[in-house]
Amino acid sequence: MKPESNAFELLTGWLKERPNPSLLKTWKDYVGVLRRIVIRESYTTLRDATISQAITVAEASGGCLGFEAVSRAEQAVINNLTSAFDA
Repeated sequence: MKPESNAFELLTGWLKERPNPSLLKTWKDYVGVLRRIVIRESYTTLRDATISQAITVAEASGGCLGFEAVSRAEQAVINNLTSAFDA
């Protein structure tokens, strides 16, 4: 991510102030629409890539010698993310 990009600016804002909970509902609604209009292979690729990236980020932030690399709170978010794709 380039520091001058919109994505970087958005992420920086989220790090300073937690996103409004309504954003998660909006995102879940968006994923639900995608599931209906995108071909299955593309949707599965998006799902797998998104969940994989979330796991990678969670693992990078903690743990000791590979143990408990993903906290319970992080796992809950990953589970929530997965359920949004699978609903």
